[in-house]
Amino acid sequence: MSFETFPYVAPADAPRVGAKTGIAFLTEVTTARSGMELARIVRSTGRGTLEMDWSRKENAFTIASAIFNFFCARKGRAGWFGVFDFETLRVYTDVRVTVATAGQTVLNLPSRNATSVTVKLNGVTKTGTFAALAGLNGRDRFTLTVGATGGEIVTVSFTGQRFYVVRFTSDEMTVEYLTNRLTGGLGIQLIEKVGAEP
Repeated sequence: MSFETFPYVAPADAPRVGAKTGIAFLTEVTTARSGMELARIVRSTGRGTLEMDWSRKENAFTIASAIFNFFCARKGRAGWFGVFDFETLRVYTDVRVTVATAGQTVLNLPSRNATSVTVKLNGVTKTGTFAALAGLNGRDRFTLTVGATGGEIVTVSFTGQRFYVVRFTSDEMTVEYLTNRLTGGLGIQLIEKVGAEP
């Protein structure tokens, strides 16, 4: 599935400082009066979070305009979109890609310019052809040598930039003009869409 993509993708466009990435699971914990705890996993797949802040980057007026216009086009929290994490050296293991359909061979991976790519169907490593940046939204593409039976859970392990389907966490954005070289208010927070097929 193709989504609108956040205007800044390449590591060269990353904030110089002020970028964070995280993950959140959801667990219900019940504590008895004795102190004994029971935990129930509500969401076993982690939900990614990203924070990016271009406020400390000089001459960020072009960045400010692009982010502001992109935010307005999404109507704040209303619109989902794709974003790449800027970190190129991070290692990801068994990231869920999709549930395969019968005969499916082409997979749009949640990565960009990835290395050390291993694709698995139901935990079994598969062979195929990797093509950097050839998938939807500028993602990497993997073409299986043998088509899927259908219903397999597809995962990928790789090193590189990860693609997320996200939304803004706020409906409000303010851009602050600090000096002729610095712009404030360019800190944005994003949260991953649960259950989205990238």
